Amino acid sequence: MRSEIRTALAALVAVAVVLVTASATVAATPRPAFTVSDAQLRWGFNNESNNRAFAPGTFNFFSAGKIANPGRGGVTLKESGWDASTGDVRIEKFSASSSSWSLATWAGLRTDSRGAAMAGTNGPFSNHEVVVDGGTGAVDPDAGTATIRWTGSFTVLYYSGYSFFYVTDPELTVKDGVGTLTATLSGYGSSMTDLDRWEAIEPVDDVVLARLGAVDLDDGRGFDATPAYRGVEVDLPADQTQQVRSGDAWGSFPQSFIDYQVSSGSGSYWYASGGSTDAHKVALPVTVSYSADEPVETDDPPTTGGGTTTPTNDAVDRPAQTPAAPPAVTSPPIDAPVTSAAVRADAGLTRVQPMSTVLGAAPPPEGPRTRPVWILGGALLGAAVVAGASPFAYAAARRRAT
Repeated sequence: MRSEIRTALAALVAVAVVLVTASATVAATPRPAFTVSDAQLRWGFNNESNNRAFAPGTFNFFSAGKIANPGRGGVTLKESGWDASTGDVRIEKFSASSSSWSLATWAGLRTDSRGAAMAGTNGPFSNHEVVVDGGTGAVDPDAGTATIRWTGSFTVLYYSGYSFFYVTDPELTVKDGVGTLTATLSGYGSSMTDLDRWEAIEPVDDVVLARLGAVDLDDGRGFDATPAYRGVEVDLPADQTQQVRSGDAWGSFPQSFIDYQVSSGSGSYWYASGGSTDAHKVALPVTVSYSADEPVETDDPPTTGGGTTTPTNDAVDRPAQTPAAPPAVTSPPIDAPVTSAAVRADAGLTRVQPMSTVLGAAPPPEGPRTRPVWILGGALLGAAVVAGASPFAYAAARRRAT
């Protein structure tokens, strides 16, 4: 009996030695570095970028490429000026019925994933993502490093174009296993004190879009990472709406991203500012696939839930007024045909005079940096003046929005 026990114990010890040796061999085996030639980047920024805006008839959404420079303020984008796909960049929408992503449509920017119109500003959201293929670079899992660069641009629009900026040539950098997503941001700015002012903002390189934290480079297909947002503090100039640092959803996008948005007038859209949509500003996961043909599998976005409060803003909703005497420009309603020579109808833009917009999307000319002092609130306040509405009513709506 004792002999049998000794034999069994010896066998167990032998098996254990084999397993330990095998594990040590696997652990010691270096994971080879590799290059990528068609990596894919996928990101929806946050739910607020897929939300209905507070001004009636306006929405927050993406466009592939750089939308046209309107040349002046108070302009919303028309379908003819929007692109679902440009080069390696495309916009995709999630369908609840098929549980899949497909190329976005203009009509789909205004509906949730079930096809229902977005009636409120608290979800369900439109669930769109920017997808960029063609990324090139190298990944070294053993060293915990990676560099992947994409070529192309896309535009992030708020209030259907009252405020927008574009993102060019995103780049992923992983060092010591920690990932960062950067890009060039650019556009145009205007001033609340001079509604005819339209200034180029010099492109800013290496703006941090997302701090991804520790990422898993061991998966041969890629990774999915949620950017830092909750609890992230941001420094703001004294004249800006200050960050609210309480509640479950307080936080911010990265400092350099906020610095750019503050300079262009839309900073408070990207950090907790005490507005009713603060919870929707939280950053969504970023997905990087090493091959566009074999993308990383991700969880489906929520397609239900949220409130149904209808956004209201009487200052914007009232009919436009015609000045008493020429040659002042008549104010067409939102989405009406453009007749002004300053904004061509074929540019896919609709002029609403005299509102001002934050950013445009044409390459800025060479020259010194300009710093606009206007915020989006000034745009809608301009509409309140034209419509004869109380600016105090507008201010209340603006606070709800940010």
